[in-house]
Order: sequence, then C-alpha cells, then structure tokens
Amino acid sequence: MRRSSAAAVFIALVFPSASAFTKISNATDTESLIWGTYRPNLYFGMRPRVPKSLMTGIMWFGTNEYGDFQAFRHSCEQGDELAGYTWTEHDPREGGVQVLKDPKLNLELTTEVLKFPGGEHGGSWATRIKGRPLNPSKPMKVSMISYQGIEGLGSLEMETAADSNGLAGEIMFSGESADLGKFKLRRVESSNSQILTEGEHAETFEARNGKTHFMGRMVPDGGLWRAKDIVFKAIIDFVNPKLPHYRDSGLRFPEPGLMLTLPDDIINGSNFYALQKTYDGEFSFDVYFESGSSGSKLNDETFTRLIQQFKAVFDNRFRGTFPVPDSLGEKYVAFSKAVTSNLLGGIGYFYGDSIVDGSVANDEDSDEEISEESPDDPIIKARAKRTLAPPRELLTATPSRPFFPRGFYW
Repeated sequence: MRRSSAAAVFIALVFPSASAFTKISNATDTESLIWGTYRPNLYFGMRPRVPKSLMTGIMWFGTNEYGDFQAFRHSCEQGDELAGYTWTEHDPREGGVQVLKDPKLNLELTTEVLKFPGGEHGGSWATRIKGRPLNPSKPMKVSMISYQGIEGLGSLEMETAADSNGLAGEIMFSGESADLGKFKLRRVESSNSQILTEGEHAETFEARNGKTHFMGRMVPDGGLWRAKDIVFKAIIDFVNPKLPHYRDSGLRFPEPGLMLTLPDDIINGSNFYALQKTYDGEFSFDVYFESGSSGSKLNDETFTRLIQQFKAVFDNRFRGTFPVPDSLGEKYVAFSKAVTSNLLGGIGYFYGDSIVDGSVANDEDSDEEISEESPDDPIIKARAKRTLAPPRELLTATPSRPFFPRGFYW
C-alpha cells in the first residue's frame, strides 16, 4: 500500500526526533508514523494510517447517581463542560501525555502513550489511563470503558475465557490483518486502583463485584465510529429488565456503579469489544498493543520508566528547539509546549469518500442572483453536477477537536 509522506515530512521538519530510546535518525522515516493518536475528534483514541483497520478508544461516565449515566464522555463535546483537555507533551514518532479535567465528575484524567518501533508493521505501543479526584475531599466514582474494533478483512478475538460474571486479571485479545500482521492487545489493571465493590445491595452483585465487565458485538464496515452508541445500548439493554424488581417492590435502587455494567457476553463473529471497570477513587490501567513482527513484550515497569524518560527528553529537546527567555518564566515554557503538542496531537487520519463539485460555477464568486425557482439558473445546474468521489486517505491537522475535528482541503 502506498502511504502519503507529505504530512510525515512536515512533522519531521517542525519537530525533529532524537529520542534516547527509539534512536530514530531518518527524518523521512514513515514506519514510526503508522500508529498514532489519529482520532482527534475523541478525547483519546489510537489507530494506524491504514484504511479499514484496527481502532481503539476510551469512554467514561460518572456513577455517583443514575443521572450521571447520561453524561457519557467519548467524543470531544462542548456540552460535556470539561475544564480542558490538553496535550502537555506530544511527539508523533514517540508518544505523548494528555491531561483532561472533568469538574462535573470530579475527575482529572491523564492519558499517556508510548510507541516502540520494530518489525514490519509499524511497531508496538502502550497507553496508560489514570485518574484521580480533582478535589480529594469529594467522592469520585467513575466507570471507565476501553474498546477496540477492526474493520475490513482482519480478525479480532478475545483470548481470555469469557465468564458471565465478568473477568479478573489481565485480559488479552489477538488479531490479524494484511497491514498489521498478527498482533495482541492486553488490558492490565494496576494493583493500586480503588475499585468499586460496596454500596446499596452490594450483596446481590457479590459474584460480579470488582470484575472487569465486557461485551463483543458484530459491527459492519464503517460503523466503528458509533462505538459510544453501541456500548450505551448494551448497558441499557442489560439494566432495563432488572429495574422493575426494585421499582415495583418499593426497594431502593442498587448502587449505580454496580448496576450500570456491560452484559458480559460476546456475539459470534464479533469484531468490536469493550471492557469496563468502575472505580471509587484513584485508578490506573494499561493497554498494550504488541505487533507480532516486533517481538516486543511490554509491562508496567518498562512503561513507567520510559514515560518519565520521554518527558525529560521532550522537555530538553523543546527548550533547545524553541528557546523561551528566562525572563518569561516556566509558565510560558509550559504554554509553548502545550501549543505545539496540541497542534501535533490534533493530527488525524481519515479515509472515506467525498462529495465533489466538478462545475466551474462558484456560489460565492458569482454575481448572478440565485433563483431557486429557475431550473435554468447556472448555479442550480452546477449543484446538480456534484458527485460522490471514490474513497481516499487524508492525513491532516484539524482546526478544532470539538468544533471541526475532521480533515478538509481546498
């Protein structure tokens, strides 16, 4: 497959890479840019620069009360009223750190990603998702969902044995596609995570408490962008049959975080999977993508060491490339790093068809009046010539993650 290198060269020129642990020396190398945070419309998501391939992401909702379930976070939305989501460091070849602040849920969420080159399919990567209360004196009950799905001719299966009461320990998936080869995906929970296990009617959910809940569904090509709707519906369908028992008998409803879970089932032929864990306080979990051709085996100790190293290297390289006068202070250094990082973190990969106007007429440049009642009007005729162009790839920076998180050109 031919890959476009224009954007990759642009990135290399703007932000030369010289990491202590990747040792990338070729500024025109594109293998290190196959994987990336190329889903800028989401708060966080990973995908390769490959059409109809593997895509991952996260979503979350609060569980202090049942009404919090309606405030499902996934795509960047002004209505979510986050106090900010900022890439504090971002190097497209190596990784990045993003901090999100969600005051409604009292959550400060940090997403960290590292890339590990090697093999024939763009290498491996790892992400760490961690949260803590914005205000430690107030409760923070949050349900975190990570997901992965594949489109096209690839395959994706959960290797961990399914259990109708949820899963414990590390959860593993395996997959394969023509562009990515064979690969594995693992979700590993931190031993320090404060998992929700108590609350109203906790005894009823004893067998399921503290587990990672899951689902697998078959999603048609072009449908993975609806991940939030698919997960939302699965939880609703699982919970609704259980509510009449409490409502009709006059009992208090169970603790929301114990009730609002995925159904712990997988439909045959699934190509989309979601994993859910609910927390009552600080948490952290890692997701590892390991390419079969790279031979990488990633773990939390390696990630912890290398993410600190990445931050130090990034800071030193940034100060050397874009020096800020000492008189301006450290806050301007942090601001400059964030501006640059958000530009790079806003780069997205898009694949699909386009509506093309092949006419010469242009609405804005024309001096003629438009008469919608006149079929002979040249502009009306021009509009009728718009056609659907074949699917194409586009790698581009995006103007705004919440307002215009998509590719465009003219």
